[in-house]
Amino acid sequence: MASKEEKINLRVMTFNIRYDSPNDAKEGNGWEVRKPRVAQIIEFYNPAIFGLQEALLHQTKYLDSVLVDYKWYGVGRDDGKEKGEYSPVFYNAKMFDLVSSETMWLSETPGKPSKSWDAALPRILTKVQLKHKASGKVIDFFNTHFDHRGEEARLESARLIKRNILAEGLSKPSVLMGDFNASENSAPYHDLISGQQIFDVHQITQNGSIGPKGTFGGFEVCGKEITNRIDHIFTTKEIEVKWVKVINDSFGEKYPSDHFPVMADIEF
Repeated sequence: MASKEEKINLRVMTFNIRYDSPNDAKEGNGWEVRKPRVAQIIEFYNPAIFGLQEALLHQTKYLDSVLVDYKWYGVGRDDGKEKGEYSPVFYNAKMFDLVSSETMWLSETPGKPSKSWDAALPRILTKVQLKHKASGKVIDFFNTHFDHRGEEARLESARLIKRNILAEGLSKPSVLMGDFNASENSAPYHDLISGQQIFDVHQITQNGSIGPKGTFGGFEVCGKEITNRIDHIFTTKEIEVKWVKVINDSFGEKYPSDHFPVMADIEF
């Protein structure tokens, strides 16, 4: 058993894998082509915990079938069961036990499938509480995907999530990640980090950030600079961030998704 005073080192990742769209297949970017590439990225970087966005149930089950040692929690955002996109959390079951799990809708009625404000679609926050087996320490892990159209919805979603994290108390470490459809210059981003309680890993990394600045640029490797960073990882103050990497690994002339995954090596 590890001493409770020992620091725990973890690798975490957020990855919008792009939903299985028939239109993508027409352009050679269908899920059947991309799915082994997505799995290879996750296998190679080997995060202890990772969150996905835009994952339909069959996509989630495929990754569960090929990735070793992981368990996951999540529900479909449309009905709280299996319908619609998931924002699942995967965790290494050799390292962690699941203490609790919960799904919250980013709306004025967070306890049931719903949408509010100017959101185009229902959006969710997936939360798991994990217990590190070796030390007994507990970490809260949040994964989300903000609305792509509703400016008010993104801001209110940020406020709702921040209240939820702070209501849990800051005595234990928390990680929030996802596709926020919001850059570092946006109101939702600044609302999350205001007050010096929740921090962007890019801002507090001790050893720098590796990779492109942006995270959203399409499937094609075209040589242009990607600057639109809308996929983020945030942590609370108990967590030290060692490294951050925006992963732009490609397969020939294609990326495995239209988003780059973001990875952070953390310690708490």
